Amino acid sequence: MILEATIFATSICAMLLAIFIYVKDPHSHINKSFSVASLFFSLWMAVNLLTGITKSAFYVKTMFAMASLLFPTTQIFIWSFCGQPITMIKRILAWSIGFLLFVPCYTSFFIKRIEIIKLGGFEGEFGIGFYIWGLVITSWIVYMSFIFIRTYIHSRGIKKSQIKYIGFGFISMGTVAIIVDVVLPFLGNNSLMPLDSMSGLFYLAFTAFAIVRYRAMEIDTVIHKTILWLFTSLWLLLPAYFVFALIRPWLKDLNTISLTVFAAAFFYIFLWYYRYFQPKIDHFFRRRKYDYQTVLGKIAEKIATTIDIEDLTRKFLTEICETMYLRNSVLYILSKNEDGYYLMGSWGSKRADTLEQKVELRIYSEEDRAKLSKERTELKRDHPVLAWLIQHRDILEKERVDIDSQYVQIKDVVLEWLSNQELELVVPLTFEGKVHAILGLGKRENLQAYTVKDLELLKKLGQEAGATIFNALHYEDSLEKERLEEEMRMGRQIQTALLPQSMPQVTGLSVQGLMQPAKEIGGDYYDFIPVPNKDDIAIVIGDVSGKGVGAGLIMSMTKATIHTLSREGFSPKEILLRANEFLNQHISEQKFMTLLYLLWKSKERMMAYSSAGHEHILICRASARSQVEAIVSGGFMLGMLPDIGGYLEEKQIKLEPGDKILLYTDGVTEAENQSRDRFGLERLKVAFLRYSSKPADELMHCVKDEVYAFIGGHPQYDDITLVVLEAQ
Repeated sequence: MILEATIFATSICAMLLAIFIYVKDPHSHINKSFSVASLFFSLWMAVNLLTGITKSAFYVKTMFAMASLLFPTTQIFIWSFCGQPITMIKRILAWSIGFLLFVPCYTSFFIKRIEIIKLGGFEGEFGIGFYIWGLVITSWIVYMSFIFIRTYIHSRGIKKSQIKYIGFGFISMGTVAIIVDVVLPFLGNNSLMPLDSMSGLFYLAFTAFAIVRYRAMEIDTVIHKTILWLFTSLWLLLPAYFVFALIRPWLKDLNTISLTVFAAAFFYIFLWYYRYFQPKIDHFFRRRKYDYQTVLGKIAEKIATTIDIEDLTRKFLTEICETMYLRNSVLYILSKNEDGYYLMGSWGSKRADTLEQKVELRIYSEEDRAKLSKERTELKRDHPVLAWLIQHRDILEKERVDIDSQYVQIKDVVLEWLSNQELELVVPLTFEGKVHAILGLGKRENLQAYTVKDLELLKKLGQEAGATIFNALHYEDSLEKERLEEEMRMGRQIQTALLPQSMPQVTGLSVQGLMQPAKEIGGDYYDFIPVPNKDDIAIVIGDVSGKGVGAGLIMSMTKATIHTLSREGFSPKEILLRANEFLNQHISEQKFMTLLYLLWKSKERMMAYSSAGHEHILICRASARSQVEAIVSGGFMLGMLPDIGGYLEEKQIKLEPGDKILLYTDGVTEAENQSRDRFGLERLKVAFLRYSSKPADELMHCVKDEVYAFIGGHPQYDDITLVVLEAQ
């Protein structure tokens, strides 16, 4: 049952892939030859399936006949794909050999007697034609593999990667085919025949990967990933189907109650499996959904305290394009004399000669703009696009301009400019009622339209970014930079002074914490707070969205609030609820704070905790030092909503002597190196596990050193905060 399902799925996918590649470019020799080869591959798989279903000797012979026709079609494709010239003589020779192999398949010269024993497997007596067929097929597979290897050695860039994956898939399938269809029959053993059908699945998978990742056959899968994303997502169902098929006979013997319990357990296991792998597939195909409030907070946080206009442009375009999966974007900045806007930066996909698709982020200096046409780099205030944005201070959408009658007077000019710039909409970045910059956004990589929520996000982002750009434009001179840097230093000193200056002595618990500030004033916060029961202690860690003085003030407000509530003896959940009410009344909805509140109860040796959207809690048990347990803290950020009671929970963690807990802020997991790779949760867990045998203080500093070793010479953009707790 499992084998039949796999062969059927592979056959269907091969046929759909053949149609997809052909439709994309029916005039390309590579695309046409691949489509024909994939079609015969699909038919070959279908005949394999019919062999097992019908138990007919006719389909066994047809299976070898289809394999014979795979010879000329695949050979022509490989010649085309590897850049070898295909003359008429080559075509005639390939098809002639294919037909010479095809014709004898239905005669006794090829197979004298057949007895089918299972899907694709049979016992029989072969004629001399079969052995000739096997030698020709083996020679052909070796020859084609040689072409792949030789082309791979002499290729460069993206073509080398294309050859590597498609060649590996072909060589793997060919090797299995030689063993199963040639070597084993020569030895008189045909019981493993289904393996050559199964190997076709890997060939198809490697080919699809080369198309998606490396644009094999010049398919722009950035645009056409939806079909491939759908097929890849459907493959997630196969393991569940295989498991179900294997245990189905056993399920028949279960009573109703046992079957219900099993079905529930099976459902939750599959749900966990699906939720783990589907986001990875979504991200690979650039279809991952994102939380709008989190996106707003993170993008605003990245640029909040940047005062260099070039650095600001670089960060802004990088964050918004990578977060919203944009193909291209541009940023125009208000000129000093305010007579227009000039092109400051652009982000876009660039296609190199090797067909590799690269992302280019470019910052334009005055010299760069002088070399380009003014139509491309400047927008005067009387330009229809600017005039509309300045008047309305709202998003200008290409689709709406095209169909809405209110734009009829500016329609042609605006559509022409948007088309030339390859933009779908323009966002004004405003501050105090004035447009200080405009952000142009192109199509999204998956061609999904901008939603109403996207537009709401961009409007709020336009206000946040507008204020930041205003600051950058007005604080570029060196004296002002020095003054701001001095204020930053003072702010960091004040921020550091608000943190614990010494580690408290706690019954049954060792506590350690540190905060390594970034260049700007951050919003990280950790604290150890005495509670009415002197043997107990509260441990707090949090992170304010954004940076700068505002974040520092919110942090200090939170500290005072949490200290006051902790002295009243409230539970962790009640403290977060009351802190949220206070913050919601005093900060704007664009600001929020994540916070984790833990209460150590020494007598019960229990850690009660409640979380407001903070990071994971990492635990390394003394009884299981070979693994790290990551607990999703959950909850909802403080300050966003008046009442978050429905989102908060209070839970407990039982600790035994030697158990260790590691708490952190996102400055740890989002720390970047020169390659812009992030440290991530998995590296943090590995570092925690590596040093888990050390005392709390040493463990904390070793983990910190691991993070900084990873960062290397790359600037630290966010505070790094760690708290380590060890049960005594």
